[in-house]
Amino acid sequence: MASFEKILVYFPFVVVMTLALSAGTVIRPRPLLDLFKRTWLIWVSYLGTAVGFIIFYLTRSGPRDGTALMVLPSPGQFWDFANTSLLRNFVPGVFGGPWAWTPTALASSPRAFEWICWVLALCVITGTLMVRQRIGRAWASLGVYLLCSFFVVALGRLQFGQWSGLVTRYLADSVLPLSVVVGMCLMPLRGEANAWLPLARSLSALLSRPVRVGVGSAAGLVVVTLALHSLSGFATVATANPFRKFVLTAQQSLTTLPASAQVYDAPLPVDVVGPLFGSYNLTSRFMAPVATAERRHEMYTLKRYTNPYYLAEDGHFVPMTVAGMSSPARLPGQCGWTPQAGEIAVPLTAAAYDWTWTVRVGYLAASDTQAAVVLGRDRQRVQLHKGLGQIFLPMTGGGDEVRVEEMNPDANVCVGDVQVGSPAPKK
Repeated sequence: MASFEKILVYFPFVVVMTLALSAGTVIRPRPLLDLFKRTWLIWVSYLGTAVGFIIFYLTRSGPRDGTALMVLPSPGQFWDFANTSLLRNFVPGVFGGPWAWTPTALASSPRAFEWICWVLALCVITGTLMVRQRIGRAWASLGVYLLCSFFVVALGRLQFGQWSGLVTRYLADSVLPLSVVVGMCLMPLRGEANAWLPLARSLSALLSRPVRVGVGSAAGLVVVTLALHSLSGFATVATANPFRKFVLTAQQSLTTLPASAQVYDAPLPVDVVGPLFGSYNLTSRFMAPVATAERRHEMYTLKRYTNPYYLAEDGHFVPMTVAGMSSPARLPGQCGWTPQAGEIAVPLTAAAYDWTWTVRVGYLAASDTQAAVVLGRDRQRVQLHKGLGQIFLPMTGGGDEVRVEEMNPDANVCVGDVQVGSPAPKK
């Protein structure tokens, strides 16, 4: 209950389901009040559980836990998302689908299959309303569960696109209330009188028990067959594993890196994890399980690099430079850019827009000195060493120049060139 906001779906659902299980209660003010008086302890426990959950959840949640991912969708967005989730995800899943999957394991049934499932679902609901007393309450409880599920999922996932409605795991838990509703359709509640309407009694007299059992068994066999077909398709997608070669190559390449090599921490070059997962998509987190303790510590802590290697798309770690915006070419015989009023301003041939970039600064210094590298609004402290050197660092900012400030005047620092861009193989 304390791990996912979707548990909030439970509270409105359990209220409607309780009314569905109270078959003898008419949905009117006086009978509802009598029901509450007889079962007040149940309702108090519902309220106590809800309040206790909210307090417990809020006290253990940090101020930034998930809040950045929650966006209230517009009515139109929510309507489209709910339709996609219900008609293309949930309903085909009830009858054993989806029929097919996309390479990223999203439901992708043919429209004809979806239409057949929609018609069958309407027939089942209409049929049960015609033969079963008060079964509408049970269907209403399932509807409340699904509607609340759509809202909670849309709140945290819809900003990533309507495709979220085709992710089957977001509605997998609805099999529990669905099973309860199906059970209520097939058998009366304990102590329930007059559970069946006249049409049900007429059909029971018209169709013998073996016929009814045969029809039910055939329907169950069809659903099981469709489910096995869907499972087989999902297994094909899940076991395809297009990144196996990349992972094995990266693991091998990491073990053969020179001792002096520094693993540059950047997002993975392929979508084996994906940018949606934030820091888990970084090279340091991805390679940590197969790295030595020393290498793992270095990958987690190092933010300034002098001999960086980055993970390329083929899975190999290669010596790194930076490709993108650069400083103008130096004039023959000149070192480059030297301090003016205590800082070195190196222009770029093209302005960098505000983004997270890799910045490389090549320099020559007469002695070791501390300095600050500035790109737009980002300022980072670095250590410059005596002699010819270079330093790489990730920076978030933009502009048409890179500045080097706060140096020791006696170090006589000269910046030969800078680049602002993305990691690239060193030639």
